Amino acid sequence: MYKDGETYMLVIEWDTGEKPDPDDLEQPETCGAYEYAEAVAPEELEAAIGGAKEEARDLLDANGSGWVSVLVGVGECVDDIDQDNAEQVITFEA
Repeated sequence: MYKDGETYMLVIEWDTGEKPDPDDLEQPETCGAYEYAEAVAPEELEAAIGGAKEEARDLLDANGSGWVSVLVGVGECVDDIDQDNAEQVITFEA
């Protein structure tokens, strides 16, 4: 999967599966995505994927429902990588 000279990003994307209540301003977010890490070498990428998988499982346990995915792809920001263009998608479901 690794291509020399590319910068890989790992993005963690999650959804609790719950519908947000527009009247509850204190309700925690029910979905989101954030950058987990960047990797520029094969060994960095391998280590980052291992760490992201562990964080994804922890997030899924904390949410108690829904799913969490680790997206791996070439990009410069979170918006560059999604389920359709990621080179690797690792998903955990509750």
